Amino acid sequence: MTNIDLQRERQAALISSEDFAEWWAGGRDALQERRALDKLFTEDDDFTDPQHTSLMSHKELYEYTLAKACKFISKLRDWHAAKAYNKAETQQSAIASLYDFRMLLAGQLGTALFQQSFPLRLHFSMFLPTLLGQGTEEQQREWFERAWRMDGIIGTYAQTELGHGTFYEV
Repeated sequence: MTNIDLQRERQAALISSEDFAEWWAGGRDALQERRALDKLFTEDDDFTDPQHTSLMSHKELYEYTLAKACKFISKLRDWHAAKAYNKAETQQSAIASLYDFRMLLAGQLGTALFQQSFPLRLHFSMFLPTLLGQGTEEQQREWFERAWRMDGIIGTYAQTELGHGTFYEV
């Protein structure tokens, strides 16, 4: 049931909710793709919690959330790989997956799937984008693919303000 105040505001709006959603997503095709991707996860029983997470011990919640996160990443990668037609598109698929990963986790789907926190959030939302944005081509060739696959590399990200920290000299 929709909140009556919300319903009243929607009826008085000069633009339909659907038109706004299309604009916000970047067009009808982008919105349909986003909705298909959301549906991929919301209709998969593997992403339905077997019990409310507040009833799990800290250890159970950690292990369960980590396993769910790995399933999430695997499913997102498979979805992108299925859309790729050649090797160049497959390489671009990793970057597209990274973008989708960040958008999904920041939105309603991420909140619904990972009510506590996503255990690999820093790796995907800070470490990999920093490697892409600040690494040399040589560093990216050396580390990005392994970091993307989490093949011995799970990174984090830390930054201090200039003039602060251990290398500050007076």
